[in-house]
Amino acid sequence: MNKQILQRLLEGCRELLQADSFQTGIDIKNYLEQINSSIFVVFCSNRQEFMSDAFGHNVLSFIRKPASIESVKKILNRASHLKKDLHSIQVNHTDSLLCGDILYLKSDQKYTIFYCTDGSSYASRKAILEWATLLEPLGFYQISRSAIINLKHYTTQDTHENIIILQNSVKLKLSRRRIAGLKSALHNQ
Repeated sequence: MNKQILQRLLEGCRELLQADSFQTGIDIKNYLEQINSSIFVVFCSNRQEFMSDAFGHNVLSFIRKPASIESVKKILNRASHLKKDLHSIQVNHTDSLLCGDILYLKSDQKYTIFYCTDGSSYASRKAILEWATLLEPLGFYQISRSAIINLKHYTTQDTHENIIILQNSVKLKLSRRRIAGLKSALHNQ
């Protein structure tokens, strides 16, 4: 399949693309690898002999036909979580971070500080309220006026002290009026 046909086929494709033949799927996978795209590929076929050709950078899974609804839902759910983790956030003029690498955000006077899983931190001049609005669809939740957590890194909660415990044993105060919202956000994640 030539490059121009692949470009037209992928034009406007943001989430899901269905290929009618296995060879078309292989051509799409190879093209996505060349252009370093973040679109995921899931192969669905009963032709197991082509499975080794299917693996690559953008390939999320290989489903054998006939596929159950549960297996398709599981793969799509996994793709949704990966898409959020791999979403890039421009923190300031020089730094961008992947959502999966952000542990939490904390307000510090006129700045919002991003704390990452590797222990690094980055400052932004954008207010924490603006960040809350931008990050909520990506799996973040504002636990107080001054803190936003990445729900992916939530481990537990001390209900007596209203403390959230994240990975790396980070402890943050949870506002009482945000307890119900946190439960809902964790449930919907």
